[in-house]
Amino acid sequence: MNRNRRGFFAKILQQKHNDRNIAMLPYAENIEIFEQNCIKCETKDCVSMCDENIIFLDKNGIPLIDLNKSGCTFCDKCLLSCNKDFLDSNLKSIFADIVLDTNSCLSHNQTMCFSCKDICTANAIKFNGLFNPTIEESICTKCGFCIKVCPVASIEIRSKW
Repeated sequence: MNRNRRGFFAKILQQKHNDRNIAMLPYAENIEIFEQNCIKCETKDCVSMCDENIIFLDKNGIPLIDLNKSGCTFCDKCLLSCNKDFLDSNLKSIFADIVLDTNSCLSHNQTMCFSCKDICTANAIKFNGLFNPTIEESICTKCGFCIKVCPVASIEIRSKW
């Protein structure tokens, strides 16, 4: 399946994505500290600095990431634009859980699909044979690129807050 087809299927299934896959910015692990500092921030420069355009402000003015649009490259631009010191540059992961729905996954239903594995730069998606992908939590950075390319929206991120 070529990338144009994947994009086509992703657009069809965008409605399935809309209510999920929202998470805290990378480099943050404590939601209370994150919210307190971001509410006080007047510039919100992190939103405009993101090359992937995944950072948005929620209704309370808190910057969050929308992994339905793209994934996080951990480029550090949001971190460097933040004038607070509550973010940790050593955290190259998003504080969330990544979940693979085996019921809707094409590979788990005997259809060859390697969309998630192909895009995973951390090599966190392993296949047991041709049809049984799993996500190695210890390796996964929760960057979200696999979410966008999954043609049937079988992968989602669940915030821990």
